Amino acid sequence: MRVSQTIKIVGAGLLVLAMLLAAAATGASAGPGPGHFTSDNVEWISVNPLHTGSSGGRLHEGYFYVTDPRGVYIYDVANPAAPVLTGFVNVFQSGTMAALGQEDPDTNGEILLVDAINPSAPGGATLLVIDVKDKTEPRVVGSLASTIDHTWTCFADCAYAIGRTGGIIDLSDPSQPKQVANWKSTIPGSNYTHDFTEVGPGRLMSAGQPSFYIDSSTPTAPRSLVRLNTSFHTLGYHGALWPREGQDKMMIMGTELAPAGTNNAAGSNCNGSGSGDGEIAIYDTSAVLAAEEAFRQDPESGWGPATFSKVGKWQIAGSGTYADGKAPFHSTLYCAHWFDTHPEWNDGGLLAVAHYDWGTRFLEVDQAGQLSEVGWFQPVGGLTASAYWITKDIVYSMDYRRGMDVLRFNGPTSESGDGPAPTQVGTVETSTEGSSISVGADVDWGGTAPVSLGSDATGDAPPASNATGPHGLDLTGLKAWVEDGDEPEATFAWDLETLDNQPPPEGVRYYMTFNIAGAPFALQAKTSDFASAANASDDPQVVAQRVASYAEHIAATGTLPQFRIRGNCATVGVANNCGHVAWTSGEFDYANDQIRINVPLDLAAMPALRPGASLAADQGAWASIQAGLDAAQTRDTLAAADQEGFLPFVIPARSGEATLQDGTGAVVAGPANLTVGPEGDVQGQISTSGLAAGTYQLTVSACIATTCGSSTVPVTI
Repeated sequence: MRVSQTIKIVGAGLLVLAMLLAAAATGASAGPGPGHFTSDNVEWISVNPLHTGSSGGRLHEGYFYVTDPRGVYIYDVANPAAPVLTGFVNVFQSGTMAALGQEDPDTNGEILLVDAINPSAPGGATLLVIDVKDKTEPRVVGSLASTIDHTWTCFADCAYAIGRTGGIIDLSDPSQPKQVANWKSTIPGSNYTHDFTEVGPGRLMSAGQPSFYIDSSTPTAPRSLVRLNTSFHTLGYHGALWPREGQDKMMIMGTELAPAGTNNAAGSNCNGSGSGDGEIAIYDTSAVLAAEEAFRQDPESGWGPATFSKVGKWQIAGSGTYADGKAPFHSTLYCAHWFDTHPEWNDGGLLAVAHYDWGTRFLEVDQAGQLSEVGWFQPVGGLTASAYWITKDIVYSMDYRRGMDVLRFNGPTSESGDGPAPTQVGTVETSTEGSSISVGADVDWGGTAPVSLGSDATGDAPPASNATGPHGLDLTGLKAWVEDGDEPEATFAWDLETLDNQPPPEGVRYYMTFNIAGAPFALQAKTSDFASAANASDDPQVVAQRVASYAEHIAATGTLPQFRIRGNCATVGVANNCGHVAWTSGEFDYANDQIRINVPLDLAAMPALRPGASLAADQGAWASIQAGLDAAQTRDTLAAADQEGFLPFVIPARSGEATLQDGTGAVVAGPANLTVGPEGDVQGQISTSGLAAGTYQLTVSACIATTCGSSTVPVTI
C-alpha cells in the first residue's frame, strides 16, 4: 500500500525527498513482513528508507530529530505511528566512517550539535550548531573546527557541550561556539571514551574504559566522583543511561564490542563466547545514591567512597535463520549498540536494544536487575543502530541499511514468566591475615534465563504422526535453564506448536540427545511409561534395575514415572539403545505447549552431567509415536544440524569473586576467585600486598551464568 504525507519542507532536494517518502513501505503486521520477521508481540508498521546510514535521533517535546550522513531532519510525532517530516537541513556529516552520521544527537529544542566533514580542518571536522527553534526550517548558525567527536553531548541546558576526545565547548552564544577547557586535564586516566550522558543537574556519566560518574557543576572543570573500571578486550562501554535523572536504583551500560580472539571477524557470532562480546549490563546504584545523599547533607566533608555494583547482564543467544529471531552471523565487527528505557521505567522495566544484525531486541529487567528477552524485530540483512521509545508502545528503529522502521510493542510475553530469580549476596564476613583478607558470604543463588538449544520449522510433522490424533508431535525447539541455583538441577524443555490438553497415549514419546566429551545420553518424556513396567524390549540393557526403580518411584511419589534420563548407550541387537540411568520429575505444560524435564546434576550414576559440563549435539531431538522400537515415519525430528549455532551448551555453574576498590572506585586488588562451598556460600582470600594502610571497599560478587549479585562493605588494612 502506498501512502501520501503532507510535508512542509524547504530547501533543495524536495522532489527526491517526496519520492522517497511516498515509496516508504507500510502495512502493519506481526510475524513475517517485507524484509523482516518479528516475535508475536511486535508489530511492524512502516519503514522510511530516507534515513539509511542513520545512527540515531532524539525525542524532545513532541518532535523527533534524526541525523544521518546527509543532514538533520525534524519529525512531528503527534501521531507517533505516522511521523510527519516538518523540516530538514542538508549537512554532510562525519563520523567513524564517512557513511555514518552523528550518533546520539543532543538537543534542548533550540539548538542541536553535529560534526560536519571538513578535510581542511585540523581535526578533519567542523562542529556545527544547528538552530532548530523553527521546526520547518532548521539552519546552521555556528561552527568550530574540531576533532571528529561523533557523539557530542550538550549539558546545562545546552549552555555547554562535551566531546569524547576532550573538548568542552561554550555554547552560550550559539553563533560563536568556542572551546574553553579539556576535561582530560581534570579527569585523568581515560583510555577510551565513547559518549557522555547528562544523568541529572550537574552530573554526567561517561561510557568507555574506564567510565566516570562526573560532577559537572563547574562546567569548565569537571571532576570524577566514581570511576567504574572494566577489563574488556578492546574499546569499552559504548553508552550509559541512568534513568529518572540519576535517581533510579539501576544504571544501564552497553558495549559495542566485537568478539575476542579468533571470533573477532565478520561472520562469527555475538553470543558471549568471546571476552566481552556486546553486552547490556545492569549496575546497582544504591551505594552511589547514598554517597550523593551524604554529600548533600554535609558538603563540607567532601565526597565519600562509593562504587557501582554489576548485578546482571544480557548477551545475544547465538545465531539462527532470521525466521527464528536470530541472524545467521554478524556481518560487521560489532555486536550491541544504542538502547533506550521505556517511559514507565522505575527501578526496572523494559529496554529496547539495537543489536546490528540482530535488529531490535526487547528486554525486561526485573527489580533485582536480571534481564530476559521478551520480544524482537529481526530484519533480514539489516544493521540496526539505535531504538527509541516514542510512546509506551511505539518504537522507532534506526537501521543503517533499511532506514527508520516504526514498530509497535504489544507487551512482554516472556516464556520464563517474571524472568529468572535474582542472585543475592548476604552478609559478608572478613578477617585480615597478614597480607591478605579472608572473605566469606552466604549467597541466595538465582536462576538463569532460558537458552535455545535448537529450533525446528512448524508444520513439518509427518502425516503418519496423526495416526493417534494431533497429540503435540510438531516439535519447534529446545531450551534449557536453571530455575533455582540453590538446587543442583537444570531444566530442559521441548517446545511444541500445540500440545493438546489431553494426555498423549503411551506410544507418544519425546526425546532429546546430547553428548558430553563424546559420551551420549538422552532425556525422555512420555505421559505414562507403562512399557517400562512390563515390556523388557523397551529397555533391554538393565531390565531388573529399571523395573525395581519404577516401583520405588511410585512408592516415593505416588505418581507414574514419566521423565527419564538415559545413558550408557550401546547397540543392542539392531537397535542403538541408551539404558536407564534415573527417573526424574517434569511437567506436561498444556497451557504453554511445552514439556519440561528436571535433570539432577549430582547423579552418582552419571557424574559427567554436572555444572560446567559442555553439551554437544548427538542425534538431535524428536517427537514420535513409538511401540517398542521407534516408528521413524512418525517422527518430527530436530536434527543435530539444526543445533549448529546453539550448541555446545555449558550447564550453568556458580562462581564468586572479590575485588578491592580505593576511594575513587578504582580496583586496586583482584578479582580474586572465591570457592563455592557445599552449602552454596562463597569463601576465599584476596591479597592486599603492596597496598597502603587505610579503608577500602570490598565487593563480593556471585554469578550463575549471567545472573549476578554483589555486596560491598568497607574494610580496613
